[in-house]
Formats: sequence, C-alpha cells, structure tokens
Amino acid sequence: GEDVIIKSLIKISEIAHNDSCILYIHNLNFDGTLILCILNKEKIKYEIFVRKINIYKITIYLNGKTIILKCSYKFLPVKLEKIGQDLGFEKGVFPYSFMNKSRLFYKGNLPLFRFYENLDVKEYEKIKKNCDDFFDLEKETIAYCHRDVEIVVMIIKRLTSFISGIGIKSNVFSTSVSAPAMARKIFM
Repeated sequence: GEDVIIKSLIKISEIAHNDSCILYIHNLNFDGTLILCILNKEKIKYEIFVRKINIYKITIYLNGKTIILKCSYKFLPVKLEKIGQDLGFEKGVFPYSFMNKSRLFYKGNLPLFRFYENLDVKEYEKIKKNCDDFFDLEKETIAYCHRDVEIVVMIIKRLTSFISGIGIKSNVFSTSVSAPAMARKIFM
C-alpha cells in the first residue's frame, strides 16, 4: 500500500514534463486521507486545501516538482459508475467487503455473493460463470482501479473540451478547485 503510493509519486515526479502537474482523483476525500497519512509518515512536504472536512486539493513537493492532486468529484458530483454508464463505459463490480489486509493477495474461488454491494443474484451468477472459478484479488483490484482512472480521464477530457468549446480559457478549469469556483471565475 504505502510503498506503491510513494513509488507512484516518485515516478510521477520523474516523468512530469513540467515543473508541476495536475492529477484528478474522483473523491479525493477517500484516497486523500490515505495519501496524507503516507506523506506525513515519509515527511514529504505538502499543502492541503480543505473546506468543511472536504479535501479539494493536495499539493505535493517532491524531487523539485509540484504534484497537484485535485478532486474531480468537486467538478462533477456523480458516482463514477453512473458517469461510466452515461459514457457507455462499464465500471464493473468489486467485492468491497471482501477486502482486508489478510486477503490482499488472495487467489482462489470467487468471493461469495454477500461480499458484493449493489449486485443482484443474476449478475453474480454471470460473473461466476465467466471467471472459471478462479479469482485473483490483486489482479481484479488493479483492473478495477484502471477502469476508475479511464472514467476520470474521460470526465476531464470532456469537461476541458466543453469549456474550450464555449470559448473559455482552459486555465480557468486547471486553476479552479470546483465547479462553483470555476463558475465564479467565468462570471466575475
């Protein structure tokens, strides 16, 4: 967990083309809490923009680069699953309540139906039929996260395309932390 996040931040700082880069995370409140704990533990310098317990932005200073994490949910407050459906992209299902520290590298039978939230029995049976009765939790977690990233990329591309399409400078989006903040810049 922690090692992956630190390695990822270091890799981002190495491949960033500019001195700073912006990354969008849908629901930064969830991932941001974990990231902040790791940044504190590793004594990595950062700044955080929070309002009423909501994390809008985390600015990380690492290897002479600035990595800015922003919450895409603050621009489009809709679940990724719904956005994916609207864009014709299937987010997929995941056994959230099956996850725990002792099962991180679980390989074996498909987790039982009770571990899947918002899934009906017919959908579960279809998944069970297609998984050849072998389930690799690490592989499934990575695939699920990739689908999340793909949906967030689609959101950002569509938002920036829409904004530039109506004649608004792209920096209005990149310098804002939420849809209301962006609207304020446009109309003030």
